[in-house]
Amino acid sequence: MRRRPAIALVAFGIGTVATLGGCASTPTATPAATDTKAPPAAVDAALAPIPGSLLVPGPEGTVRWRSLKGLSAGKEYDVTTTATTVEGATFATRTADLEIAYWSINDTDGVRLHAVDSLGDKARSVFTPPLVIAPATLGADGCNAESAMRVLNLPKATTERERGTGTRTLRSVRDETITVDGTPTTARVVETTFVAALGAASAERTATIWVTKDLGMVAESWREKIVVLKVFPKETHQLSVRMGVDVPSVESSEGPPASDATKPAK
Repeated sequence: MRRRPAIALVAFGIGTVATLGGCASTPTATPAATDTKAPPAAVDAALAPIPGSLLVPGPEGTVRWRSLKGLSAGKEYDVTTTATTVEGATFATRTADLEIAYWSINDTDGVRLHAVDSLGDKARSVFTPPLVIAPATLGADGCNAESAMRVLNLPKATTERERGTGTRTLRSVRDETITVDGTPTTARVVETTFVAALGAASAERTATIWVTKDLGMVAESWREKIVVLKVFPKETHQLSVRMGVDVPSVESSEGPPASDATKPAK
């Protein structure tokens, strides 16, 4: 049985071709992993640009999150960032026992994803060049990026399992009032889509994330669909928030319908 591809999960919540290293205001066609989906939300053109650094898990250290609905509903988990040199990255962010994302950031290129270890699948996805997660500054035009993608077997990461492309789109949508430790705070709402097209397998993850200027990412609602050989679709979703954060539009949402894969075990 063919394994599902390893793709970026919680840590980054990814089209102009990124072989030139940049983002563009005009999207190009991207590989589709789903048949149909709802139209994107309207974007507030008056929104001020925000630094791309808000869209990373945060500085070195550990942040506690909790899952509200979907995958791991009702559970708390840690997101831990440490320094690294793996695959040329600067930071490694581990999300519970799900993944380790290797990334870098600077004032010129913004945030780039070098690789992701999918721990359950024992696979590493490597992006060449590193995939643009966010530009140095995210404006009204958004960001579109694409990179070649190779999936390698762990632990040695030398044997290739799959290859294809990874594509990410990013849009700044609106501002919303949330509370952080009981204090009203303005958060920017950003929508992202990441598509992995890998031979007979494809995966698409759409996400809405909330970021603040002081804490960066504070909430995320994502939905993922994986298709193998076009006949084995699997869908998962999750609504989660950083501890101490209350996002009414997340917590009141019903979220996507739970499939057998997302329903908690009895």
